[in-house]
Amino acid sequence: MASPYRRGKSKGPSTPEDDGIVGDLVRQFADPYAFYRELVQNAIDAGTTRVDVRIRPGSEGGVRITVRDDGEGMDPEVLEGKLLVLFRSGKEGQEGKIGKFGVGFVSVLAVKPSRVTVRTSRGGPTWTLHLFPDHTYELFEGDAKHPRGTSVILDVPGAELGEFVKRSHAALRTWCRHATLPIHFHAERDADHADRRIDEPLGLPEMQVTAAADEGDTRVVVGLPAEPTPFAGFYNRGLTLFETRQPFPGPLGALHFKVQAPDLEHTLSRDNVRRDAAFRRAMKLVERVVERELVPATLAALREAAEANEPARWGAIVDRCRDPRHPLAIPWSELPVRLLHPHGGVEVMTAARLGYFPKATLALARTELTQQLHAEADPVVDGKLGNGLRGGWESLAELLRIPAAHQTCTLVAPQEPSGVGAALLERLEAFLRAAHRRPDGLQLVRLHGAQASEVLVGGPPRTLPWVAHGPLRGKPFRFLARSGLLLNVTSQPVRDALELAEEDVELAAALLAREVLLRSEVMKDGRDRDLTEAALEAVLEVTP
Repeated sequence: MASPYRRGKSKGPSTPEDDGIVGDLVRQFADPYAFYRELVQNAIDAGTTRVDVRIRPGSEGGVRITVRDDGEGMDPEVLEGKLLVLFRSGKEGQEGKIGKFGVGFVSVLAVKPSRVTVRTSRGGPTWTLHLFPDHTYELFEGDAKHPRGTSVILDVPGAELGEFVKRSHAALRTWCRHATLPIHFHAERDADHADRRIDEPLGLPEMQVTAAADEGDTRVVVGLPAEPTPFAGFYNRGLTLFETRQPFPGPLGALHFKVQAPDLEHTLSRDNVRRDAAFRRAMKLVERVVERELVPATLAALREAAEANEPARWGAIVDRCRDPRHPLAIPWSELPVRLLHPHGGVEVMTAARLGYFPKATLALARTELTQQLHAEADPVVDGKLGNGLRGGWESLAELLRIPAAHQTCTLVAPQEPSGVGAALLERLEAFLRAAHRRPDGLQLVRLHGAQASEVLVGGPPRTLPWVAHGPLRGKPFRFLARSGLLLNVTSQPVRDALELAEEDVELAAALLAREVLLRSEVMKDGRDRDLTEAALEAVLEVTP
């Protein structure tokens, strides 16, 4: 096929009335600045170790762009027989080359340069190509020595330097940011772009969790975004083939992923990735990375957040995995949670392991109650970890299916009575026996937790602190198998009775006995009279 460029001296930088196939090919590039991708692609295929892009004011106004590489360079045969011939590429049949159709170089005309200059050398003669807007060109051996490699120079008249620099930098970042070699961007008279690196490793910043895997020369990176929004990027040696925010079907619908593979190709129009066998293999690998790498990485991130006591991070990941629109199928039995007190030296425990303890609870802070639960070998989950969840700690308790310690458990801590306290209990027992019947033992206690506000509860007297899981349901006044009576010294009636007993034990015991019978709902059938008579008898017996 003949070259679309006409060899010979140009009559000037005019644009032909009918630009034919070249014009059609130029117009295929939706982004006129995508020519940077094509030039970087050619440089990579030429074996360059770096690419330098320089922009400065033109000698006659406008801007001058220079793209320089140190690759293998070109000779006249390559320039005329391959670079300037459409649909004949020097890369055909060469494994690992990105370009396939030989059409990319025409993209340099998209920004309407007055002239495109190519200076190239393979270490010997320097060859210079001048390409003009009317598609004519001049090719000659230059006088100046050019180092090994190629420089492509565009003179763009009428372009405003600042705007051109910004759009050039944006285009390089869009098309070349994951290039597998250094790309240096230099702009004169622009402090913000004086010297910048374009390239960066293939990655997904600002993800909650990322995972990566390699299979041969193919690399896949998958990320769990904070919101269930999709993103996919496809690259060949770091050059962008296609990026989209349209969701893919199945589990990839709300994940971010990038694929870099040497056998992925762009379509002829360069606006998408070819959906061929290489593409299908890449997508299968993405799905495997999600299952085998991202899910374990998510559990590892949750454990790390739990160990570091980072509720916001932990909760955000859990909420994202539970999002009803696009959940991530992690094994919830492996969910790591933080414990308030180390259990067997372990500070973080999985939900499955927690299930082995039927008395496991949740609490927001260390208290006497949680200390005793820990002493009784019952794990207590740190409820503050749930503060990062939508719904707070209650949502965490629901997720783990365990109760809150302060809502269901009561610490019963015996209170050693003073001399006055012992006398009060002795007289109280006598009054209760006289008015109704005595409980199976009386004991002063301190209550913490679910029943902390109770004045009295039924339960067996004990000498050590202990935890009641659920209500203390003992019945101190039943006829058979009655329980002991535990009096809470932190309640107002018991405190008042102890204070009054310092002056009058009999009166304090009588008043407390009335309070006990009323609260136990057994003050009936003349028991008020019996209690009064017992009190009077006691007073008469001690009166001199």
